[in-house]
Amino acid sequence: MASSGVVGELGAQVRKRPLSREVIFGLVLLLVGCAGIAIGVAIDRTILYQHYRAAWTMEAPSGGAGAAVARQLARDLDLTSAQQVQVDSIIARQMTAYDSLRREYQPRVRALMVATRAAIDSILTPPQRERLRALSRTRDQT
Repeated sequence: MASSGVVGELGAQVRKRPLSREVIFGLVLLLVGCAGIAIGVAIDRTILYQHYRAAWTMEAPSGGAGAAVARQLARDLDLTSAQQVQVDSIIARQMTAYDSLRREYQPRVRALMVATRAAIDSILTPPQRERLRALSRTRDQT
């Protein structure tokens, strides 16, 4: 019985002491930091990865990408319909040139990427290699 009174008194003493300003500030700072990290990861996964995915995988940009650029220019620059037709034509030609250039350099770029991945793989432990493969599979699925 006496021990429960001591615990009760200690609990009452702990509850009476309010959190200091430093502790509250630290908790708020920690919360803001965690929120910032979460937002950064979300932005990386949704926006930046999609933006740079084509360059990393050497995919050809879709025809929709050229059309999106043309729409954005038309909207931002208030292009006339004649100018829009000309911009569409220019973008179509450039996309054809880009595709030709990509086909020419893609094998060399891909070989460089494979060599880089092999060099990194050579310094990893077997568990790290497996985690890297899992990360690659996850990234490829998004």
